[in-house]
Amino acid sequence: CKTCSLLFNFPAYKENELKKLYGRNYYFFLRDEISEFKRAEGIFKRIISFLNLKDDSKILEIGCGKGYLLFLLKKLGFKVKGVEISKEAYIYARDRFKLDIFNGTLEEFAHRCKEKFDLILLIDLIEHIRDPHSFMKSIEEISKKGTILVIDTPNSDCREIETLRGKWIGFNPYHIRLYNLNSLNYLLKKYDFFIYKFLYYGSGKRN
Repeated sequence: CKTCSLLFNFPAYKENELKKLYGRNYYFFLRDEISEFKRAEGIFKRIISFLNLKDDSKILEIGCGKGYLLFLLKKLGFKVKGVEISKEAYIYARDRFKLDIFNGTLEEFAHRCKEKFDLILLIDLIEHIRDPHSFMKSIEEISKKGTILVIDTPNSDCREIETLRGKWIGFNPYHIRLYNLNSLNYLLKKYDFFIYKFLYYGSGKRN
């Protein structure tokens, strides 16, 4: 996009096609529990631990997968809920960790939800969203003044793109929209969110 510098797949997946992508063989769901808990711990230490959340904070993770991060946050005493489009991952999180997970899209969840959340987590998620405007409108519905939105996503300005080009890990069939700081800010401002802080990590520049 020449206006906001967003990178996107064309033609875009249809909603029913997206749901089929996230079955039991989706690569994230094939990772073992030890690796996933280490990843969840890293996310907590890198981001969430610095947010000064109250003990009774309500946290929603959208695209929570099998629930490893939510389980960790629940053990720390937070009130947690999740949204997950994959039926297999939803069943695992519900049965293995006894988590309160909604199986469906954020739009479907927001239509039914009466709660407002203190913290909303989009960890490796927004790059998978087909319609970011519909998605952000639903974020608005479950937010309140002071809600913190944490977005962790591949950075389309990453230096590795210059060297790896088409082999860059961010380029895969599941990532249908790739953002940099400019395109992300362009989207968020439309829905009265602003970027308070950003950081890069990994082997190359990444949001």
